[in-house]
Amino acid sequence: MMLDLAIIGAGPAGLSAAMYAIRKGFHFCVFSEDIGGKTNYSLNIEDMDEYKIIKAKEIVGVYRGRLEYLDHLYRQGRIVSVAPEGNGFSLEFRTKSGANEPVSAANVLVATGSRPQFLGVPGEKQYIGRALGYSSISYSHFFPDKTVFVVGNTDRALRAAAELAVQAAEVILAIEPNASYETAFREHVESAENIHVIENATVVEFHGAAFAEEVVISVGSHRQVIRADGFFVERDPAPCSESVEKLVECDATKHIVVDARCRTSYPGIFAAGDVTNVGLEQILVSLGEGAKAVLGAYDRIVQARE
Repeated sequence: MMLDLAIIGAGPAGLSAAMYAIRKGFHFCVFSEDIGGKTNYSLNIEDMDEYKIIKAKEIVGVYRGRLEYLDHLYRQGRIVSVAPEGNGFSLEFRTKSGANEPVSAANVLVATGSRPQFLGVPGEKQYIGRALGYSSISYSHFFPDKTVFVVGNTDRALRAAAELAVQAAEVILAIEPNASYETAFREHVESAENIHVIENATVVEFHGAAFAEEVVISVGSHRQVIRADGFFVERDPAPCSESVEKLVECDATKHIVVDARCRTSYPGIFAAGDVTNVGLEQILVSLGEGAKAVLGAYDRIVQARE
């Protein structure tokens, strides 16, 4: 039987979309390799003040529990491709075991998010979420009067350092070799008294105990150990738009272009969250975008039933 809506992805946007699809009585299913999305990379730091945290992750946890309970609405695996077929779409679903299954849907919502660009160095996997994160935008208020280390190779890293410097006592910005950034951002960073810039730096490894406590970097033949309270890898994340990038309009970075109702350039395909060109790497924003995308699909689904 053809689904009213196939939701690809089970991060904040996908989970929110699923909850609204339940309310609207859609015949739908969520397809994802895991549940939680960006919340699986949430940052914790030692001696963190709980009152400073917006409990968006708890909302996601409620939605996650609901979807896990209604397990007939969730299939674990990956949508490999989406192709137009008749009045809807044919999706190729690859199960957790590696088998391929066809799925038919009248509408598709892509909420696959983006993936961080890992450094691939010793200690990185061990400390993900334990004082080591990949997006400082939600966490700058955690670091008043603390020291923060940032590494990256684009404007993203410079923006992160500038934002963190508003509250942190010191920000150490390691700019990787062959970095590309706008001169204006660089000048702004250099003008900040509490930002220390290290050029042509390569991260070698992370050390610590329960949390990351120090990073080893190399600049040429010289190695340096830097201690900090928090660490951020601020490389540009890659949007997970592969399944539809040949069907819909994407920007230069392969983020899916959407309008105010989360509609893409291809009728019947919607997108929400960090896979889109309006993603802001904020859980609360993604929750709202997921709900908005389902409401955007509502008119098409109702019209098809008439």
